[in-house]
Amino acid sequence: MDLDRLKDPDAFAQRLLDLKNKYDNVITMAFNSDKIFQNVLNSAFEYFINFNAESVVHLENSGLARMFIDDKYEDLERLYNLFRSVPYGLTIVKDAMTSFIRDTDKQLIM
Repeated sequence: MDLDRLKDPDAFAQRLLDLKNKYDNVITMAFNSDKIFQNVLNSAFEYFINFNAESVVHLENSGLARMFIDDKYEDLERLYNLFRSVPYGLTIVKDAMTSFIRDTDKQLIM
């Protein structure tokens, strides 16, 4: 995998969502929305996201904190949509958000 591409979480998340939509359309058109194919696709994306979840949330100079700082609410929404279908995906996002808020609070107090 091209590591430079992983440094841009916005593009990474968008590529994953585009890929998921592409294969959702293939299953709809070619397999008449067959549940077995849908389940296999969902399982594959869940595995990939779970395997890479921490990296996606904490990408260098980016990730969740950068999205907050730069007011990238659409990107936050895409990240949420990407993780919500994954077991414990939103827990990872919540933990990262909580950590960011605590760190920000500490900086404001000092």
